[in-house]
Amino acid sequence: MDPNQLEQMSGARFTYRAFPNCQDNLDKFQVPLSMLVTPQRRLEDLPLLVSHPLKCGHCSALINPYCQISATNFTWGCCFCGKINKLTEEYRMKLGGQAACYELDKSRFVVEYEPPEKHKAEGDDFVFLVDLCQSEVNLTALKKALIDCVNGIPIGSSFNRIAVIGYARNLFFYIQDPNSQLSRCIMVNTSGTTEETAKTLGAIYDKDRILNVTQNHASFFFTDKEALVRVINSLEPEPWLTSPNSRPMRATGKALEKTLSFLDITGVTNGSRIVLFTSGPCTMGKGATSELDIAVFTRKHDDIEGGKAKELFEQAKDFYNGLAAKAVHVRTTIDIFGFSLDEFGLTEMNALASKTGGIVTMNEEFKQDHFAESLARYFRIDEAGKLSMGSGALIEVHLSKELRVQGCIGPCRSLENKSTLQATIEVGECRTNSWFLGGTDLESTLLFFFALAEQTQAKGYATGTNCYIQFVLTYKPNGGVVRKRVLSFERPILNSNSPAHILPHVDQLAIVATYAKLVAYKFAEHDEMVVIRFLDKVLINLLKLFRTSASGIPAELNEVPQYLYYLRKSNSSKKFTTSMDEMTFYRYSVIRESLDNVLVIIQPQITEYSLNSEEPTPVLPDIDCLKKDVILLADTFFHVITWEGSTIKSWIDQGYHNKPDYEHLAKLIEAPKQEIAVFTQDRVLCPSKVKAFFGSPTERLLKSRLNPENKTIIGANESIDAGNFISEDATLSSFVSKIIQVLAQP
Repeated sequence: MDPNQLEQMSGARFTYRAFPNCQDNLDKFQVPLSMLVTPQRRLEDLPLLVSHPLKCGHCSALINPYCQISATNFTWGCCFCGKINKLTEEYRMKLGGQAACYELDKSRFVVEYEPPEKHKAEGDDFVFLVDLCQSEVNLTALKKALIDCVNGIPIGSSFNRIAVIGYARNLFFYIQDPNSQLSRCIMVNTSGTTEETAKTLGAIYDKDRILNVTQNHASFFFTDKEALVRVINSLEPEPWLTSPNSRPMRATGKALEKTLSFLDITGVTNGSRIVLFTSGPCTMGKGATSELDIAVFTRKHDDIEGGKAKELFEQAKDFYNGLAAKAVHVRTTIDIFGFSLDEFGLTEMNALASKTGGIVTMNEEFKQDHFAESLARYFRIDEAGKLSMGSGALIEVHLSKELRVQGCIGPCRSLENKSTLQATIEVGECRTNSWFLGGTDLESTLLFFFALAEQTQAKGYATGTNCYIQFVLTYKPNGGVVRKRVLSFERPILNSNSPAHILPHVDQLAIVATYAKLVAYKFAEHDEMVVIRFLDKVLINLLKLFRTSASGIPAELNEVPQYLYYLRKSNSSKKFTTSMDEMTFYRYSVIRESLDNVLVIIQPQITEYSLNSEEPTPVLPDIDCLKKDVILLADTFFHVITWEGSTIKSWIDQGYHNKPDYEHLAKLIEAPKQEIAVFTQDRVLCPSKVKAFFGSPTERLLKSRLNPENKTIIGANESIDAGNFISEDATLSSFVSKIIQVLAQP
C-alpha cells in the first residue's frame, strides 16, 4: 500500500514497507526500522464499537484482522503468541453475517472501543496557573483571551471544570462559595510544606496521605461561567513593588509543585491539565533559572557550555524533571504558554511538557495577537461541540516473535514495566512496551524504533514470513468515557541482503522525519557539531549503499539530500542567533509533530503570488524567489511570513490597491491572507503571522532559511543586486555536488 494512503487510513507510517529478515541486514541498510504513529489522528469512517475488545489470555493483545478465526470451533488464534482463545457469543452474530465485524476487516487498520456499560460522562479538569508578575496591560490582555475562550467552550460538571490559581512569590487559590455567588481567595506560602498547604486548603494530611477534604472539589473547580469570568477578571498584578535593579520575585517552580499537591489533595489525579501562563523567569525558591539581581544576565549557550551557570541550570533541571515524574504519577498533563521578553526557563522545565504530552507555545508578550490565537486554537471545539483533545492517555505495543521494541521518541514517558519485548539496544523512552502519553491531540506523534529478534542471515526469517504490530491507545476524550483505539498492522519480511532488493520498499519521507526527530532528541545530550557530523555520516553511508551507479543518487532517495540540507539550516539545528528557550521550543516541536509538519519545519513551503499568473505558484526556498514584483507566502511552521517585493510595496504605499482601476492589485494583496487560514487550520500550534518586505528587519526570518543560490539573471533578484543578502552557508547545489564527489570515491 502507498505510504500516504496508509497514513491517511491509520495515522501510521513505516520506514520500510517490507522488513529485512535479520538484524545484521537491518544494520547494514543504514535505515532504522521505525514507525511514526499519530494515535489520535482524525480518521474518516472510523468505526466505534460499543463493546469490550477480546483480549488474548496469554499476551494480552487484542483481537484483530490478522488473527486465525475458526467458525467451527468458535475460537481465534492470536497472531502475536499463537494462543487459541474462545470467542464470545457476540461473535456468533458477527460471523453469521447478522452484524458488522469491523475488528476483523482487513481493509481497516484502526477500530475504537467504548465500554457498553452506561457510565456517566466525566468532564475534564483544567487548572489555570497565572503569573501575576507582569504589567497591567499584559495581564489585561491575558484575562481577555482567557474569558473569550471560556465563553466559547462548554463548562459544567460533565464537560469542563476550571480552577484558577495566581502566583508571584505566593500562591492565590480562588474558591467558589457554594452558598452565594461570591468567591474568595486563599493565599498559600510557596515555602510551606505539603502538610501546611493541605491544612490551608482545608484538608487533614498525615504522612503523605489525605485523610479528609473539608473544602470539596466543587469549591475549587468552577462549573459556572459567570462565576469563572468574575474570578478571572479579579486577577490583579503583584502589588509588591519591584526594585529597578531586580527582577520580580516569581516562584514558578514552587507554584507548579504546590499545584500538583493541590490536585492530589482534591483527588483530581487522572487526566487533569495544568495550563501555565508565565511571563518571565523563576527567580526564587526551587526551580529558579535566573538571579534576582538584574545585572546578572540570564544563562546563555556559552554560560552552560563554559560552566559559568551550569550549577543553577542543573539544579533547576533536576527539580523540574522531578515534578514531571510526579505529574506522570498523578496522570496530569502540563501545558506551557510562555510569553516573555526574557528567557523564562523553558530549557530547564521542558520535561514538564515533553513527559506529560503537553504543548508549548512561546512569544514575547501576552498582548500580542499570537497569544489570543494560540489559546483559541488550544481550546478549539470539534463538530460534536467538545474540545479536540484527549487526556490521561496510555499506549501499549504488542509484537509478534520476530520483533523487539527499542524505545520511543515523542511526548511520552516510559512506564518501565520491563517487558520481554524490549530489545538490547535502547532508544529514547525505553525498557518497556507501554508509555504514558497524558495529553493527546490530532497532531501529537510518536516515533517507535524496532529491532529484529534474529541477528544473522543464516538464521534469518524466510520470505513469506509476516510480522505483526499492534498499538492499543487508552484515552479519555473530552467530556466522554475512557476509550480504546486499536491500530493493527501486518508487514512482510524480505529475505535478501541486497540493497537493490530492499530499496523499492523504503519510504524516503519517513526516513527524513525519523532522522529529524532522532537528531532533535540527540541535541539534548550532544554538542551541535557532533550531531551534524552524525547526520552527514548517515547521509553519505545511506547513499553509498543504495547508489545505482558510480556517483548516482537513486530516485527512491532523491529527496533525502535536499531535506537534510535544509535540516542543517533549520532553527532546530543551529543555535547561532537562537536563545536556549527558542532552541528547546523548536526541537520539542520537531519531536512531537506529525510527518507533514516536520517536513515544513525542515524545509519552508513558499508560494508566489504574481500579477503575471492567475494562480499561486509553489517555489523552492532559494534566494532567487525574492523578486521585485511578487508577494511570497512562506510557511516555516513557527512563522507564516508575508513578504512583499519592492515594487509591490511601493504600490501599496501609494495606495494603488484602494483605487477602482487597480482592483486586481487589491485581490493579489488579499489572496495570501485567505490562504493562511486554510493551510494552518488543522494545526494545534498557531504560527506567528509576520509581515515583511524588501529591506525590513523581519525579512531575516525568511532569508535565514533560504538556499543562498542565485540562479536568476542579473537584475531579477533585488536582494542580490542591492547587496542585501550575504551568507557563508553552502548552496544546495554545492552540497549535492560534494555528496556526489564523495560517492564517486572508492
